[in-house]
Amino acid sequence: MAVEASPELAKPIIDLLRGPTYRLARDAIIHFEATEGIRALSNITELRDALDHLYFAAQATDPTEVATHVHDAADHLRRAAVEPAEKMVANRLYQIERAASKYELKRLLYGTMPEKHTIVDGRREIAELLVKGRELKGDINQLGDALKCFYDAHIKAMNLHKSLELPLLRAVLRVTIYLLPILITVGVALGFFLASR
Repeated sequence: MAVEASPELAKPIIDLLRGPTYRLARDAIIHFEATEGIRALSNITELRDALDHLYFAAQATDPTEVATHVHDAADHLRRAAVEPAEKMVANRLYQIERAASKYELKRLLYGTMPEKHTIVDGRREIAELLVKGRELKGDINQLGDALKCFYDAHIKAMNLHKSLELPLLRAVLRVTIYLLPILITVGVALGFFLASR
């Protein structure tokens, strides 16, 4: 049975959908799916829960009940944006820690690695942005600022991680370039040796 909603009851629902909260959540989800290639199930669950609250708000006839469901929907949208964003920054920090482990050995093997202070400063900057984002994420009015902290931390973490992984790729390429002529020479010599028998 459909409930006939008055325009006054529908206004908070429309305001939430037209306001920045949904757009910020959607943009955050798309950003992290595109940059990390990971689709977080928690995003889908939070969006579903937000939609459930909007559905119940649209069915309600009491303004207080509408306001409660709209508030809860907005909170689910906030979580849909910040939780995966925060998790992906934390995952990148873990990858940086792994890539930076055994720094001296890797510097010796790969030849070039970022300076140690660059890694330490980069991790500190990322951690500071992560902490600031965590401080702001609980307030729906600070959602944009929290996401900016997470975006900035994520970009810095991706760049730092890339700078730690590139020396490994360069080293593999160098070894391949140096070994290839030797392997070809050995292969040709072995071919001549076997053919002459």
